[in-house]
Amino acid sequence: MEYAIALANGDGVPRDEVMAARVFRRAASRGNAIAQNRLARLYATGRGVARNLVEAAAWHLVASGQGLPDTWLDGAVKDLAKTDRARAEQLAAERAGAL
Repeated sequence: MEYAIALANGDGVPRDEVMAARVFRRAASRGNAIAQNRLARLYATGRGVARNLVEAAAWHLVASGQGLPDTWLDGAVKDLAKTDRARAEQLAAERAGAL
């Protein structure tokens, strides 16, 4: 996590948001709520990954389910279409079930 944050911020290492997203994704899929939250923020802003609000919402739901709420992300994904929200909820359920 510290390495991914350093990569995302360029703190002590050259900034590499693509690599940061990869490291966050690996930790997120292993159940790290902070990584899930950071990955959701990257998807919401399109930093290091293609902007994808469905993915942002899905990872945000998983992190929130582990007790890590984020009001900024709540606002970023609040206007998703019903079909997109349903897809995000499905992805979140699958990911949470795999943890």
